[in-house]
Amino acid sequence: MTGLAFMALELAVVALVLVLLNARDRRRDRAVAAVLDMAYCDHTDVWAVVRPLAGQLLPDVAVVIGVRVDPARPVTVSVACAASGSR
Repeated sequence: MTGLAFMALELAVVALVLVLLNARDRRRDRAVAAVLDMAYCDHTDVWAVVRPLAGQLLPDVAVVIGVRVDPARPVTVSVACAASGSR
């Protein structure tokens, strides 16, 4: 009888882990599905949308802004070092 109870407990723990992983994946999928493409909008329009959105988010949720660079224009990136001898 003890072996059967232990086996049922193991199956319950595995089922709980699977349910929690499924819930995490569904939250991530809902967040990714809420993508807002404002590539052709003016920067004032973008900020008019982003500021209220950022104010409504939970403290542990971040807004990630992806920037698409026009391939026809050259892009220069420079990085300053923290110390003069570091690279």
